[in-house]
Amino acid sequence: MEKMVRTILGIEKLMDSWSGQWSSLALLSNMASILPDGRPVWRALRERGLPLVRIFGPEHGFLSEIQDAIPVEDDVLLDMEMVSLYGSRKEPEEQHMSDLDAVIIDIQDVGSRYYTYLYTAAAVMANCADYGVEALVCDRPNPINAETIEGGPIADEHQNEVGAYGLPPRHGLTIGEFAKYFKHEYRRDLRLTVFWMSRYGRRMYYGDTKLPWKQPSPNLPTPKTALVYPGTCLFEGTNLSEGRGTT
Repeated sequence: MEKMVRTILGIEKLMDSWSGQWSSLALLSNMASILPDGRPVWRALRERGLPLVRIFGPEHGFLSEIQDAIPVEDDVLLDMEMVSLYGSRKEPEEQHMSDLDAVIIDIQDVGSRYYTYLYTAAAVMANCADYGVEALVCDRPNPINAETIEGGPIADEHQNEVGAYGLPPRHGLTIGEFAKYFKHEYRRDLRLTVFWMSRYGRRMYYGDTKLPWKQPSPNLPTPKTALVYPGTCLFEGTNLSEGRGTT
């Protein structure tokens, strides 16, 4: 039987590069960030011996189970503190950054401006720049391809937590590309290393990557849901229902 050729993730490249160069790491991630064998990234990093001391969690919580716009509380996972960045705080505080060499950012975005994960990643990168901590961004596929761009950016006076950085509704970026864009346009003082994917093409949809999918939030159970999300999410600005909560 012919072996399937799959996309190699940025987190795999980071783990392959590990040779003891960091002594204290945090991770921005959730349980949707998995390796091709299905292991959660946080567990794989610990098994590989990386010194992970703290996890930053985005909207929807570390388990990706909490509905949108609901604040998430801090928690503990084994011996690691889990710091929510979607609740009373939207970015790390000094005590969360002062003991770190670097922050690993490995989170599955869905290719749409309204999704908050890129903004959380930007907040973490800004804090990395503020505190002299390196940002290690692990690239993942844009599930609705990294070529198609649709819609226009929000005017500066209307920028908000689901519309900023000049992103259109369908932005056509991977998270690694967004990180480079963020550094170039907003924080040139950021120490950034991007671990790029390989065997990935800009026209690829998620199914073309041969990677397993784990829903990054409660209402995006499949990659096909991510494809309709940039359009259907516009209905949230009306009194019509787009079916959120029915998955």
